[in-house]
Amino acid sequence: MILHAGPVQMLYESGFLRYITYGETEILRMIYFALRDENWATLSLQTEQEVTDIQADHFTIEYDAYHEKDGRRIFQWRVSISGFADGSLEFMIRGRALTDLLKNRAGFCILHPISAARQPCKILHPTGAVSKSFFPDQVDPVNPFKLIRGFQWEAGGRWYSLDFEGDLFETEDQRNWSDASFKTFCTPLSLPFPVKLHTGETVFQKVQFKPLETLAALRTPDPTIKIRSTHRRFPTPRIGTGASTEIGSLDPETLAVLRSLQLDHYRIDLNLSRPAWEAEGLREYQNSVSLGCSPYFALHLTAPCLHQIERFIGFCHSHRIRPQYILLLSEDHPVTSPDALSCLPVIRSAFTEAKTGAGTDFNFTEINRHRMETSGLDFVSFSVNPQVHAFDDRTLIENTGSLEELVLSAKHKFGANMGIHISPITLRMRRNPNATDPEKRNFTNQQKTDPRQKTFLGAAYALGSLKRLALGGCEAVTLYQSAGNQGLLSAEGEAYPVFHALKTWLGSCGELIETLSSQPLILDALLLDKEGRKKLILINYANTTQVAEFEGALFTLSPHEIRTLDCP
Repeated sequence: MILHAGPVQMLYESGFLRYITYGETEILRMIYFALRDENWATLSLQTEQEVTDIQADHFTIEYDAYHEKDGRRIFQWRVSISGFADGSLEFMIRGRALTDLLKNRAGFCILHPISAARQPCKILHPTGAVSKSFFPDQVDPVNPFKLIRGFQWEAGGRWYSLDFEGDLFETEDQRNWSDASFKTFCTPLSLPFPVKLHTGETVFQKVQFKPLETLAALRTPDPTIKIRSTHRRFPTPRIGTGASTEIGSLDPETLAVLRSLQLDHYRIDLNLSRPAWEAEGLREYQNSVSLGCSPYFALHLTAPCLHQIERFIGFCHSHRIRPQYILLLSEDHPVTSPDALSCLPVIRSAFTEAKTGAGTDFNFTEINRHRMETSGLDFVSFSVNPQVHAFDDRTLIENTGSLEELVLSAKHKFGANMGIHISPITLRMRRNPNATDPEKRNFTNQQKTDPRQKTFLGAAYALGSLKRLALGGCEAVTLYQSAGNQGLLSAEGEAYPVFHALKTWLGSCGELIETLSSQPLILDALLLDKEGRKKLILINYANTTQVAEFEGALFTLSPHEIRTLDCP
């Protein structure tokens, strides 16, 4: 539902406010609240008893909401949201614990879009002091703004403010987890967590948003989405896929379908401390040969590493395996350990043609926050998924927008000539490095499976991600898995939409020509050039019909349509 507070427009969805805009300027990405448990899991929210009063330039919404865990209600909220004709907003929540529970967070989060990067801001502290600063340019490894009672910032040449009641707030750079936002949240991380809430204990918070100058009324915008080319050209990354964690040997029909993609590599994860890794490694290597892909070995190591590396070298030599890529990962460190990196000379001597890399099997935040020696490496790698903090369809598409900046920040940190690999991209988290309970660290296949893998969203997220990674200068991408519920194909070899989207990309790209969309979260475009033959891929992210204009031509796209067009 589209709401208006005077000339300020926003989307009301599932109890929260999104895309708070004035004209073409996105002021805030989202205002919402959350309950996160002791393992940082975000508990789903159910709303009920909603009452609304929606007018042309103001509104009031009230509702009840609750969180469930293990099939029973554990926390409830009473919520009030108001928008006023001067463009201001008030969002108030009153919560109560229905049972004893552990929480790491209970309350508001406010998202600023990444267009805020490099923009000036002021932080109002509880002491009354005011700090002047800027939203960070490179992805910030530490939280840039702390002890916040109020916040002022510039967007589109105008200043806006937030005032908070009920808790202190802090801002983190969510690009660390591949979110396309900066998040201002409660409670400061300097305070101990988790915290036990006892039955009947309450939470009260209020957020007030307002423009700091009078906003003029605006004309109704043209609904046609404008696509234009900047004519800037970028090389595209080498694309591979990962071995399935659900299926062992791929049948000939599945192999034939996958082979038609002509993928660059096939990632094979081997935990060298486990006894059965050799049989698994040989089976997956044979899959890579059948696919015509280069073997990309991700070696999960535990200290001391040298003996494990020597066994891997012996395994490869005995089976005449020539790795194209070797990624060193440490099971007992968030990033590749010094012990693992000390084995580089041995690996180089054994595999003179292989590219060797290091990094993390988790998010960018790990390589951003932990020191790692990179001399002698060919590439640095980290993984990406769009659902660390939220899980809805819009968040998936929004978070493609962070990937260009992640690659640029990695190159800034490790050197412009360092190869950056994203390995792998998945729809859901595979592992949780921050779990309080060690048994919650690794996820099951069921937990890693997202039903949207098999739908338009799985394909749209992949294409949007590949565009942003190419613009950032990414060298290689491992996308999803070969087959199964997390794959490009089903276990029976049926092609998902992402397979067809990827085939179009791989068959059309030599270079990516940058395009800009007037509403990139609704409809975006990829312009590919292969030996002078150009193809335009239009992606309608919306569940409504949209009209796009490119070089004077109009295109009407049905809901969730991906259309490929030849360009002169």
